[in-house]
Amino acid sequence: MAQKISNHCQEKGKTQRILIQINTSEEKTKNGFLLSEKKDILKCFSLPNLHIEGLMTVGPPAKDQNKRKKAFQGLKDLFSIINKAIGPEKRVKELSMGMSDDFLLAIKEGSTMIRVGTNIFGARKTNA
Repeated sequence: MAQKISNHCQEKGKTQRILIQINTSEEKTKNGFLLSEKKDILKCFSLPNLHIEGLMTVGPPAKDQNKRKKAFQGLKDLFSIINKAIGPEKRVKELSMGMSDDFLLAIKEGSTMIRVGTNIFGARKTNA
């Protein structure tokens, strides 16, 4: 996906700001890199026309806060590893994790960006 975005931006002569999605809970229903795919994640930083600003994840839909905490800690650890590997000139600053039901935990674990749409707009209407 990063390669496709880079190619499209190159054609348009633009640079796109992005976050790289990491599937910290390894759920089959979620997209993104796995924590173990560090080499593939690092390749994204060499793509032209992308300005990678950070990493993002959606915590597992578990009532067990320990599972969510582990997912958030995994992303924070990867964040540090990535920043050491890419150097200060490409350093990522955003750590996006936490939604309406777990944003307090995410902030405690180091999130710099949260998504709280449900708390603002209410639950989504589903097509049943």
